[in-house]
Amino acid sequence: MATINKNRIRPKHVDRICSETFNSATFYNSLAWKRMRDVYYKENPICYECLQHERITPANDIHHLRRFSSGANEEEQWKLFLNMNNLRSLCEACHVGYHIKMKRYGLDYVDAFDGIDLCSDSHSYNILRRIV
Repeated sequence: MATINKNRIRPKHVDRICSETFNSATFYNSLAWKRMRDVYYKENPICYECLQHERITPANDIHHLRRFSSGANEEEQWKLFLNMNNLRSLCEACHVGYHIKMKRYGLDYVDAFDGIDLCSDSHSYNILRRIV
């Protein structure tokens, strides 16, 4: 069974990707998010992308498929943020890969790597860590 570390600090790359005017801490520090995150981890303890490549890797990050900061107003942002259908459990390597793809192509939404297996070996993972 997956262990949830409630005191986990968000990766630095998430803060860099968020807009300077958008305060993501308001969302990530909310009780609603903490409760939903715990439920989502319990229901989805395995990395979605790794599972697509027939590999079992514990998920340690939850990714929002559509950036909640892309909402037109605060109400829309909260709806995106707290929508379970907008979440994906990922290992750290896959999560970094999602954010690289979003940043590189200026996307607000990423659903998959399009068949690319980014965390198949430690070499590709180390390359990803240097890019972000």
